[in-house]
Amino acid sequence: MRRGARLRFLIANSLTIGRLILGLLFPLLPSAWKLPSMVVGALSDLFDGALSRHFHATSEFGKVFDPIADKIFVLGVVASLVWDGQIALWQIVSIALRDIAVVVVGGTVILLRGRKSLATMSPTITGKVTTALQFILLIQVAYAGSPNLWLFTATVIVSGIAAIDYTRVLLANSRKSIE
Repeated sequence: MRRGARLRFLIANSLTIGRLILGLLFPLLPSAWKLPSMVVGALSDLFDGALSRHFHATSEFGKVFDPIADKIFVLGVVASLVWDGQIALWQIVSIALRDIAVVVVGGTVILLRGRKSLATMSPTITGKVTTALQFILLIQVAYAGSPNLWLFTATVIVSGIAAIDYTRVLLANSRKSIE
């Protein structure tokens, strides 16, 4: 692998690792650092994917750890916002419909059909929009102290649509793996 290609892989994967570490440390950060850290985490998610696609620098590491880093980062942020009383647990469950569907349906498919049944699973546009809205909503909550009704409602609706979309794709992929 050429030096330039290694550097592109290193940059994208470093952003993923940084977001993973930031997610783990997020609940321990001083209050004044939380909002800027959320913006940095959201931007790192945007840039590592964009860099990987633009430079054709996708890796198995990135494919596995990028979504894990996203979930850990969001979990750290959510735990802090719930703990601080800025957002209620029922609101978190509402905006996480897509994530709940992926865990429940994906986990069930893996248990019944094996891990390879989901090998071709790729992010969907509704999933990407859901992630963007979740980040925007969580940043807005950290800034304002409570969720904006319109942004919260839009995030719940898109997350619900993504949950249906991912469930459809997961089930279709699991059927293909049987054939």
